[in-house]
Amino acid sequence: MNVPFRENILVCWLFVCLLMPAAGFSLDDSGRISGIVSDAVTQRPIESVNVTIRGAGYGVASDKDGHFNITGLPPGSYILQFSAVGYENTELTNINVSAEQNNQIKILLSPEVIYMENVHVYGVSKRVEKITDAPAAVNKAEKATLENLSSAGQIPAVFAAHPGIDIVQNGLNDFNINTRGFNRPLNRRVLVLQDHRETAMALLLAQEWNTLSLPLSDAGEMEFVRGPGSALYGANAFSGVMNIVTPAPEKIQGARATVAFGELNSIRGSFRFAGFQERWGYKLNFGGSRSGTWSQSRNINQDDLDRQEYRGLPTEQLALNNEDISTVYGSARLDYNLDDGSVFTAESGVTQAENEVYLTSIGRMQVEGVLRPWSRLSYTAEHLFFQTDYNGRKTFGEHQMALATGEKFKENSSDINFQFQQNLTTFGDKMRIIWGASHKFQNVNTRGTFTPHEYKENQSGLFAQADFKLAAPLNILAAARIDRSTLHATQISPKAALVYNPQKNHGFRLTFNRAFQTPNYAEFFLRTLAGPPRDLAALEQQIELDIERAENLPTGTVDLPLDFGFTPHLAIGNAALDVEKVHGWELGYKGQPRQTLKLELTFYYNLLADFITDLLPGVNPAYSAYQLPEGIPQAWKTIAQNHIDRELGPALTTLADGSEALVVSYTNSGRVKEWGMELGAALKLTRELELRGNYTFFDHKIARQTTEVLLSPNTPGHKVNLSAVYASRRGIDLQLHLKHVNSFDWASGIFVGRVPAYNIINFTGSYKPGAKTRIGFTISNALNDKHFELFGGSVNGRRSMFSVSYEL
Repeated sequence: MNVPFRENILVCWLFVCLLMPAAGFSLDDSGRISGIVSDAVTQRPIESVNVTIRGAGYGVASDKDGHFNITGLPPGSYILQFSAVGYENTELTNINVSAEQNNQIKILLSPEVIYMENVHVYGVSKRVEKITDAPAAVNKAEKATLENLSSAGQIPAVFAAHPGIDIVQNGLNDFNINTRGFNRPLNRRVLVLQDHRETAMALLLAQEWNTLSLPLSDAGEMEFVRGPGSALYGANAFSGVMNIVTPAPEKIQGARATVAFGELNSIRGSFRFAGFQERWGYKLNFGGSRSGTWSQSRNINQDDLDRQEYRGLPTEQLALNNEDISTVYGSARLDYNLDDGSVFTAESGVTQAENEVYLTSIGRMQVEGVLRPWSRLSYTAEHLFFQTDYNGRKTFGEHQMALATGEKFKENSSDINFQFQQNLTTFGDKMRIIWGASHKFQNVNTRGTFTPHEYKENQSGLFAQADFKLAAPLNILAAARIDRSTLHATQISPKAALVYNPQKNHGFRLTFNRAFQTPNYAEFFLRTLAGPPRDLAALEQQIELDIERAENLPTGTVDLPLDFGFTPHLAIGNAALDVEKVHGWELGYKGQPRQTLKLELTFYYNLLADFITDLLPGVNPAYSAYQLPEGIPQAWKTIAQNHIDRELGPALTTLADGSEALVVSYTNSGRVKEWGMELGAALKLTRELELRGNYTFFDHKIARQTTEVLLSPNTPGHKVNLSAVYASRRGIDLQLHLKHVNSFDWASGIFVGRVPAYNIINFTGSYKPGAKTRIGFTISNALNDKHFELFGGSVNGRRSMFSVSYEL
């Protein structure tokens, strides 16, 4: 696939240049606004306060004496916004400007104390609530983190320093994000939503992070709910939910252009333009990126591969396409606001991505070209929400390659979703009720290259949740969801919680959840090569020779009717798979014992059952073990069967057409107990400097094992994050992050080995020389510690990126 990426980027940036003059704020030398900004407590002037005109993106910064001066304003009425690190944001309305008038303003800013009870989240209960009232462990990303990481554009990295979240990286953009154990190369245990829209690919139900069509700086609000969540979200909210809410156009009016560049020949550009007029809001987003990667070809001999990366990696049939990884995206949004505060939204976008390498249990896969279109139409009111959305995935030709086997795949898949939600209050606002329903149509078509047929499936769910305030500090919550599907048996997911708030900024919780994860279409219906065919003629000859020796017969007198020869090695899905299940108990605390100290502590215990295994021989009842032909003497059969069991195990089977094949498939296996602790703390040393740290502990016990292959949690037992965050009133924002991960075993499919312990130092920061400009940098793995984070993944190194953003 050779798409003219450079031409696409050039056209995008020419368009940016054409739009920027039109997007600017037109000024006439008519009037001005000036004044002094002071501390409301000390009465001292405040330097580096951002003073902007709302809706125009135009403003200045106060000097060392607190003075500011905005000139060249046309006559009219303005709203001034004041923001500074360590102070509460403040607005002054109805500032009237007339010709040649100088408005003198004195403004006092109150020091900001971010109390935990003032932090609100949505994703835990599908409604806005205080984080201390939330009945589950939840992380919320800060706006500064989104800004500082925007130059790299890696959305999962936003939560890399948070407690309880496991993030492992393969190559540049292939991230695996999970919580609480039993990770997999292509993990789908965490449900990812962007504005209520599922972003996973329909075929494998996993994430393609580089195909999300938004710049990280415009991600708005990002939350991560840790632990089972099927009671509200249904299938695949097994270990958590990542919720991304992008800002409405009226909240980000104006234009913003960003360009970033750095190591691995990386370049990234984005442009956003948003506006609001009367009832209408509109937003345009487009951009792209190009970079090298750490992934290397493995179609070399084993000794060279062991030296090139690390020992134990299996060799591959195909070489990597060594062209750069690239992405081009665009989206458009239109809002219509009604008098009652409700909003109709229509939004659509598309991403084109090339050459990303993904890790799966059957080997690495390179996608040379994929198109991901999407759209949504929603209605949002105070007590009512409705949305329908579409998500598609289309590969270009046969440009999706299994590197281990040389197979090439096509895909043209889509899903259409409908969802409805209503929230009510009753009993004098003591009881809050949320209920809703959803329905999904899925279509998966690989043109016979990955699955033998086209599949059209549908799923639907109905859920309800009620919480009741028993007494002033105590809430009780209950929820349940029922999900039916043409893919699996009907599932019921209950939830119950007690939340105790003895005083402000303190919350205790005790929660029970049940969740489930469905097999994906590959696990149900896969049919492809698992490896190169094997020539079994030599095995047949050895069997005949051993029979002749056992019976003292002349050499060449035994001729068995086996007709062994080149035998295909197939990977075949199992239509009889059941869903994976988890029952989880969680005890937690989140609070602020002192104004400068925040703490969170979570203990959990989970019972997991019916794991969907990786590809194994002899586990699919539709493909029973090979039976020797009739008419062979029993003594000869015993010798032959011993050879087959020793050389091939239970993999050899007879297909429907009578031919032999080596078959591996999936099955449900095991019952596991797991438990752990997640501890986090943040200490404010000064108004500008904060220290943060967290520790995650995990352990498990296999209660029942139903296959010979041992279940592996693929998760470190101990993990530590330490961070220092500095935010200056002079527009300097710095974050230093140290991550330590203990060594752990990894076993998934063809990738089996040990991941050594590793330490990573990440350094991010930004500087705002004025209200319009931001200069930023991101240095991942600053000491260039060569390491791999999952067995089979690439050896990752350092990547430094620098960016410049300009707002109009």
